[in-house]
Amino acid sequence: MSTRSTVVVVERKLLASKAYHDLDGKAAKVLMWFLAKRKYARIKGSSRQEWMQTNNGEIIFTYEEASEKHGYSPQVFSRLLGELVSKGFIDIATPGIGVGKAATKYAISRRWEKYGTNEFKEVKRLKRASYKFPKGKDHPAHRKQHNGQISKLNYARSYLSTPQ
Repeated sequence: MSTRSTVVVVERKLLASKAYHDLDGKAAKVLMWFLAKRKYARIKGSSRQEWMQTNNGEIIFTYEEASEKHGYSPQVFSRLLGELVSKGFIDIATPGIGVGKAATKYAISRRWEKYGTNEFKEVKRLKRASYKFPKGKDHPAHRKQHNGQISKLNYARSYLSTPQ
C-alpha cells in the first residue's frame, strides 16, 4: 500500500487570486503538479490538527518528467516555469545543471499574494543561456585537478558560484 497522499490541497485564496487568473491554462496545470509534490507532517504538540510542509525548497520537477508524464516539450515547460516564477507561485531554491543530471530544486512561494500590487517582488527565472563556459583550455573537458579530470558537474557548480 502506498504512503503517498491522494489529496492535493489548494487554498481558495490562491484560486481567487489575480495571479492565478492571469496564468496560462497549461501553467495552472503545472502549478497543480507542483502543489501535488508537497509533503506535509503533522505538527506535534499543537492543540489543533496543524500541518507543516516538510520539503519546500526540495521539490524536483524535471524536464524529463514534464515530457514523459505530462507531454510538455522542453520549450513549453521552460516557458511555463518562467510564468510560475514571474507570477510568484514557485521559486528556484537550487538551480540545476544539465551536466551530470543535477536537477533544479523548487520552493513553493507565496509571492503570488501580492501580485498586481506595488508590494509584489518580481523575480525573473535565469535562462540556461546565462551559463556560458569559457572555450579552449579553461573548458571543463580540458581542466585537470589533483592529477585527475575535474567533473563537468563540479566545474559547472564552481563556475556558477563565482561572481560574474
